Amino acid sequence: MSDVRVDDVRRGHGVTPDTAPDDMSGPSSGPVDLRGSADTGGRLGRRAMLAAALGTLGAGVLASSPVGRGDAAHAVGEPTAPATGAPGAAGTATPGAPSGVRRSSASATLAAAIAGTEAHGTLVVDRSETTAVPVVVDRPMTLLFEAGVELRTTRDVSALVVRADDVTLRGATVVGSGSATSGKARGVEVVATVGAPVRRLRVSGCSISRFSYGAVYLEHVRDFTVDGNVLTDLAYAGVMLFSCLDGTVRGNEVTGVHQSGSFPNSYGIAVNRYWNQSIDVAPRSERITVADNVVSDVPLWEGIDTHGGREVTIVGNRLTGCAVGIAVVPCKSPDGATTYAPLDCVVASNTVDAGTLAVPRNGIVFKGAGFGSGTAVEEGTGAILDNTVTGYGGDTLDAAVCVYFTSGLVVARSVLNGSIARALNIYTGNHDLTVVDTLVTGLTSRTTQRPSVIDVRHHDNSALIVRTRYVATPGSRADAVGLYAAVGGSTLDLVDNDWTATARAVYCSVENTLARLHDGA
Repeated sequence: MSDVRVDDVRRGHGVTPDTAPDDMSGPSSGPVDLRGSADTGGRLGRRAMLAAALGTLGAGVLASSPVGRGDAAHAVGEPTAPATGAPGAAGTATPGAPSGVRRSSASATLAAAIAGTEAHGTLVVDRSETTAVPVVVDRPMTLLFEAGVELRTTRDVSALVVRADDVTLRGATVVGSGSATSGKARGVEVVATVGAPVRRLRVSGCSISRFSYGAVYLEHVRDFTVDGNVLTDLAYAGVMLFSCLDGTVRGNEVTGVHQSGSFPNSYGIAVNRYWNQSIDVAPRSERITVADNVVSDVPLWEGIDTHGGREVTIVGNRLTGCAVGIAVVPCKSPDGATTYAPLDCVVASNTVDAGTLAVPRNGIVFKGAGFGSGTAVEEGTGAILDNTVTGYGGDTLDAAVCVYFTSGLVVARSVLNGSIARALNIYTGNHDLTVVDTLVTGLTSRTTQRPSVIDVRHHDNSALIVRTRYVATPGSRADAVGLYAAVGGSTLDLVDNDWTATARAVYCSVENTLARLHDGA
């Protein structure tokens, strides 16, 4: 993982020059703050942006991230709250030291063993069991599964349902009745409410597979950890979070999410809210870290996703074979309008590889709220740093990295390999966008259209683009364009880019405002 510290990005200290690619770095004179001052509403004027860029030519990485300026998705396939079903009650116990250890084999069933365990006690699950009904954990406790012990369901039901604070599930092997159809069965399920959340849950070192919905489902859970699990053969999602706060999803392996039956989409790991409930009842998920996970084989939808999350950090993950690698996108409100943008989200140090996908889409997409070109409702804010994306792109929207309806977004030190049609798509409605130190290799195309390193697809963009470099590789198209901006209405400032390996450096409509300073041929 890169040395970039996400905490520094959040505090506005900037991306650091010691993480730039070796072939694109130089001696540093220190980061330049592109956030602007209070009297400009946090935005720099065009002249100031250019002056800052010129002051750093050949002098290390430009800029600090403007993360944190936002205040307040991807409408297709957005999660919808169930029409019926009451949430489970959250426990009220406070943390305490374990007061006793029991073994499940001393009771007739696992449910009976849980009922006989004291609050804050430990239950060693030492006997495999099959069940036709969910096993409910209704008290603070630790369930420690011995190696080789399995909990299997014989019907399409959730296996472990947690209804208390301070529960730890460790080392469980949980197997459902099958993932070939769409259903509601989950390996671990927690359903609470905004007024009575479940707190301090940990799901660690478990193997969960073959469920008709997903492996881990958390709704209104706070201060949680989902770590070191292997989650496979699932219909809809590996880890699904709704209106969760202050949690970590780390070091999990998620593979084989099929989008079975009537499911219109599917996710490896998703950080969401239910759009058809009010923001008071179903608030944003906030302060969630998704780190160091391996997500593969989500061929029809998204590897890692947030709809309208705030302060969601997606860092150090490896994704392979996901139609969309990482999606940071908006969420609708109950009236169906796309309303809530992702705010202060960071996508950093991830590796996203299309693998053998027949139709890859976006490697990383970062989108604010809006409907149609130039109609942003709430702009997305955050940063995309130090990511490597391979083999993505294709149609008029898709690219290795695609951004739209954003404000002050920083895209820094991207390595984009083997992109199809375009490497970076600056789509529409991006204001004060900074793109710095991008390395693009080997553009291809499925059509006669010339591929582009950067495609400014529509209008209403203002972007500073610094130190882009394109390297042709065997099999890449010989007619690549550096920057393609055929539609007018954008302000584009190009500084110190290297377009030498392209057939044409810049194709730009006269209806755009374009400046090129020390910008190579």
